[in-house]
Amino acid sequence: MDVPDLLSTLFPDACLPLPAADILAKLSNGSSTLYIDRKGKFCPDLAKLDVENDVADFFNHFAFVIENICAAAGRPQPKGRRGTAKFVDHGVENAPNVRKPEFFLGSEANLDWPNTSNHDPAVRGYDPTIVETAPGVRHIEVKGRKYDIVGSNALFICEGIRGRGTVCWRVCHGGKEFVIKDTWDDDARPNTEAQILDIAMSYGVVGIPQVEASEIVDVGGIKGTDALRSSLPSDIYEEECAHIEKRLHCRLVLAPFGHALHTFSTRKELLSASRDAIEAHQILYDKAKILHRDISANNILLIPSAQMPPPRSASPLSPDAVGASSVHTATPNLRRGLLIDVNRALVLGSTGEHKTAPAHRIVRTPNVCKTLPQHLPRHDLESFLYVLIWICVHYAGPNGVVRQNFKIYDSWLKDWVGGTSYKSIGGCKGYSILADDAWEEVLNCFAPYFEPLKTCATVWRKLFRDKQLNYKEVSHVLQTAIDLLDDSETWSSKDDPAGYGAWNLNKRKRQVEANLALGGSIAKEDHDVFNDHGPPLKFLQSDGSPERVPVARSVPELRARKSIKNGLKPNHRRMLSMG
Repeated sequence: MDVPDLLSTLFPDACLPLPAADILAKLSNGSSTLYIDRKGKFCPDLAKLDVENDVADFFNHFAFVIENICAAAGRPQPKGRRGTAKFVDHGVENAPNVRKPEFFLGSEANLDWPNTSNHDPAVRGYDPTIVETAPGVRHIEVKGRKYDIVGSNALFICEGIRGRGTVCWRVCHGGKEFVIKDTWDDDARPNTEAQILDIAMSYGVVGIPQVEASEIVDVGGIKGTDALRSSLPSDIYEEECAHIEKRLHCRLVLAPFGHALHTFSTRKELLSASRDAIEAHQILYDKAKILHRDISANNILLIPSAQMPPPRSASPLSPDAVGASSVHTATPNLRRGLLIDVNRALVLGSTGEHKTAPAHRIVRTPNVCKTLPQHLPRHDLESFLYVLIWICVHYAGPNGVVRQNFKIYDSWLKDWVGGTSYKSIGGCKGYSILADDAWEEVLNCFAPYFEPLKTCATVWRKLFRDKQLNYKEVSHVLQTAIDLLDDSETWSSKDDPAGYGAWNLNKRKRQVEANLALGGSIAKEDHDVFNDHGPPLKFLQSDGSPERVPVARSVPELRARKSIKNGLKPNHRRMLSMG
């Protein structure tokens, strides 16, 4: 809220046991010091993973110290509310829907949803721009057009304590389905997602969403975070908030609506959709000079072939421009892959200059890459490989069936998602991909259903290891594997009784961890090999005939799993540094 003198208005000294200035002085000096150079002494680093409990502990300690200050001044106070992160995984008791707040403030004896019911709905996380006209009937208005919300829950909610706060809704208007995407975008970015998509479409790029409408959301004159921060005293704002990004509340209406990649119906559809997404990535880069930089399983959708958005350009793209897309045609009865979420994309322009933007994120290999490297297309192609690996280890079969006998946090891959830093995660990934014994452990984590894809993943991994990771070779690897797979499958729970299980809709998905597991790529300071095409790689048996990989019927014996801590082992650090 843009209220002058916000702090003194909300917390006047007359309502406090001690003047705010006196409390601040006590917190800044002596045994109760919690501020050093006007910054919280024990404030957790919000850029790290899983800090919810640390944040709760910080506020509770803060309140405890203030209670003691008041008591020492002869102004004892009743015990105040306490913060907790206990509901982050299991939800709040007695809530009307599944509510999993990162931080919940309330009485220790009554930590449940009814105790918050007398607050403003917006304070409890409800979007005031979503209008409910009848029980269960809601709509969102964008550019004067009303879009009816389909279903009772959002398609996607980013649960990070800091970030864009992305929320996606499935909506319909005029008999057609769309997706409304709400984000709080960094105002310093040179291009909004809508502008990037418009640039791409102007070059005739296919395989990406189309923008139906876009706007900056205005609620009572508030369009972003700057309105609230400007109410702070000028000296505090300039010193404490100047380095914090300013975010705008942006809203997009996108088409077409698609389903998550893990809902693939066959292995062939999985690989075909992945190939489609890679081809869209290539056209984005080659034709529109846009580098995606945020490849994850969440950012590849499946859509019916008939719904693939056509190129906006009146003239068809030349074969040289579209690369592999001019060779491959859609396989009948298979859904197509749609590459979404260009919010972190980098628009290079006509010069092709790479500049590091605020969202630049490459998982570096420790002791090899000392400085942040340029983000290049091969880093995204590496991330596409991680997407395939994630699908193969996390799911038991098609249609989103999650494995019940495999937990990634108890597996060889646990340090891919549970690392303490980007550096350690990069080290674990680097070791897993570059070392032959570690790669075998990765393959041992594949579900039996994905046994026929091990050769594809292995040859793809070889491209990375041999510095031949480029569009042409990756497309060839995928197309070869697609040609070897059957068009139809009869997989069922009988093929994997131990791993079969239903998708848990209430399972909490940590997007930061998921994106690290799926989209963070490893970078080395080596030359760009995208123009260095080696000979095509083929799946061949020793006699030269095409290889058809048999389907395994049992889970391979897992080797003794090792925990890769603190990055790479010394010998593999040397191997990486040698090249």
